[in-house]
Amino acid sequence: MESELIYLYSALIGSMVLAPILTGNFFLKRSSLYRYAHSFSLLTVLIGIFYDLNFLLIIWPIFNFLGVFLHLKGEIRNLKSLQTIATFIPFIFSLIGSAWLVAGANDLFLLGYNKHWSFYASLHSHFLGWIYLGCLAYLSKVKTSQESYYTFGCYLSFILFLMVALGIDGIPYIKGAGVIGLSALVPFFILLHFLSTSCKLSKVLSFLSLSAVVYSMFLALQNEFWAVTPEYFLGVRSMVSIHGMLNGFIVIPLFYFAIRLDGSVKK
Repeated sequence: MESELIYLYSALIGSMVLAPILTGNFFLKRSSLYRYAHSFSLLTVLIGIFYDLNFLLIIWPIFNFLGVFLHLKGEIRNLKSLQTIATFIPFIFSLIGSAWLVAGANDLFLLGYNKHWSFYASLHSHFLGWIYLGCLAYLSKVKTSQESYYTFGCYLSFILFLMVALGIDGIPYIKGAGVIGLSALVPFFILLHFLSTSCKLSKVLSFLSLSAVVYSMFLALQNEFWAVTPEYFLGVRSMVSIHGMLNGFIVIPLFYFAIRLDGSVKK
């Protein structure tokens, strides 16, 4: 398997570990059913990847439909609230990411995307759409004095993420507009949490996440409009190996843990 695909699979597996943990902790009241289904589904996906049984990856969207059902069951009486509806956005991205994962692994060329581009879209959906927006949706529930900011951030980010996904191998102007918007929004909401938390550990993690995302977004803007970044780094596309690594392994996880360990947040 080529270096870039190994990297992409590794990053996807990392997101498939973290994203459902966030979902279980923030939205599903640590459901035992969801936790066991996650373990089983992740193991099935790993078997499918390592033994080239790519049809087994269909278990991932099935698992994510379970998450949507469990969340809907818990919030069915609150669906008139824009805040509650916003909490479904990360679940929507879990389904979108699943679709791209299955399409890429099985060479289905969804929307004309090949394996690599399908995995890029899946990574965006998992890390930014599912995990990052999951953090914003959760904060919209627990940060009552700032709930309108986080709720608005969920809806606007949803639109911008779709613009980036559709423009990755499609309309470049749509992607460019999405990149600019996210380059401003992602650091803004991490900064907002950094300024509002009174927990020292959460502040440290938020600061590290903020520092990494500022540099990451600078690279994204540089690559989008000036293209001065070397195309490949260690045999992998630079924007995957550098920008992707910063977001996937530093920015997003640290933001999640900053919120998860924030003792000043009313759980």
